[in-house]
Order: sequence, then structure tokens, then C-alpha cells
Amino acid sequence: MSATARGPRATLRAIARVPALGLTLLCLMFVVLLVVLCPLRTTRRRMAQQGLRWVCRVLLAALGVSIVHRGPRPPRGALVVANHLSWLDIPVVLSAWPCAFVAKREVRRWPLIGRVGDALGVIWIDRRRPRDLLRVVPLLEQALARGEQIMLFPEGTTTDGQSVLPFRSGLYEAAVRAGAPVYPVALSGQSTSDDADALCWYADETLFHNLPRVAALRGAQITVHVGAALSQEPNRKALARCSRAEVVRRCRGVQRVAVGEEGWAPAWAQPARS
Repeated sequence: MSATARGPRATLRAIARVPALGLTLLCLMFVVLLVVLCPLRTTRRRMAQQGLRWVCRVLLAALGVSIVHRGPRPPRGALVVANHLSWLDIPVVLSAWPCAFVAKREVRRWPLIGRVGDALGVIWIDRRRPRDLLRVVPLLEQALARGEQIMLFPEGTTTDGQSVLPFRSGLYEAAVRAGAPVYPVALSGQSTSDDADALCWYADETLFHNLPRVAALRGAQITVHVGAALSQEPNRKALARCSRAEVVRRCRGVQRVAVGEEGWAPAWAQPARS
């Protein structure tokens, strides 16, 4: 939906959030500066995790996006797998608990994001080269064995939230080798605005186009529904099928709800963890 189609109130709402978004950018730059200047790797990573958690909470508040949680918090050493709606998925997860991600290599070139990702222990993968799995899987296995929590979006791309694509099984091999538990997570969204679809970032839409759409939303909410750890499956393909089935069972897509209408989310709602 275009800016003109959103209407004057939505446009004014987006404009009113610009100062808070500017503050978020300054906070991110400050975190990056601290990370770059810190000489110790372990301290640098801890600073990145705590600083980015704070920045993500500021960002979501600036955009007017509220988060509700359901289910257990995944432990250290777990592989966490989720459906992928938007760039928002990452700040939503990082605002709740610290983890590292598997991300496409192109993101490493984004200003500020690449430096913070390196400090967080993000594992960069070239999705255009299937053989890059031979390099990435052992890195993931080692990270899980060290007790790190890894977040993975096995669809390999974002969607419109109306369906969950097949989960690619290649990276699950690391969990099989490390004997790590796998936790399925369903991400769902809702808004009282007509443009609730802004909570999805897919196709050819740019981040600079999607950001003002999100800022213009009213009553935006994302639900993070964590399932129980999956029982150990014999191979990565079985793990991928089982985890996708659990995500599909919990996922409610992205939808518009009327003002004052409870919709589906409040039945799940629990206070966000500090």
C-alpha cells in the first residue's frame, strides 16, 4: 500500500515516529562504537548482545510494535528455527533473548549491521553456493557444542505470512551432529490498520519502503510462540519436516483486526520477559 493510500492519519503517525527512529540509529551507532573499541573478544560479544537487546527494544517501541510471548525460552546450546516474515523478526527475537543467527553473506556489507553481526557471532552463508554448507555446518556444530544458541530461518527467504514454505534441511545437520535440541518458533502478526501486510517484508520491496509502512501502522503486534524441544530425529530431513509441522500448527499468519477486537493474539498473550 502506498503512502497516499494509507491516508493522512497514517502518514502523520509515521512522521511523528521519525525522531524516535533517529534516536534508535544513534543508539545503534553508539553500540557499534563500543564494540569496535573493546579489545577483548568475550567482552565485546557480551557488550554487543546487551547493547543490541537494548537497541532492539528501543526500535520496536519507536515503531509502535508490541511483542507478546508464549512458551518456554530456548536454552543455551539450542538450535531455534522459525518462519520468516520480515527484517523485524531479528529485532523481535533479540529483544527477548540473546542468540546468534545464520544470515546471508550480503547482509554483512550493510552499514553498521555487519560489524554488530560479527561481534554477535553471526555465521554468514552464501546461499547462492550450495557447497558453502560444507564450510558453515561445522561452524554451526562447534557453536552449538560451545553452548551458543543459534537462530535459523529454514525457509531461506521472507514470505507474505499466509503460508510457511518448506524448510531447507541442510543446516539441521549441525544439530544432528552436536546432539543439540531443536526448538520450533512460530512468528505471527496483527494490526488494526488496513496495511497490516507491512509486517511482512517480501518480494522486491526495499527496506526503505517498508520501514515507513511499519511506522504508519496502528496497533501492530507480533507474537512469538515457542514450542517444546523436538525429540531427536534420525536425520536432518526428518528434523526439518517435524519442526515445520510444529511451526505451521502454531502460526496464525499476519492479519488485520478491528479496533477493540481481541483477535487471536490475546488468547496467547503473556507479559514479555525482561
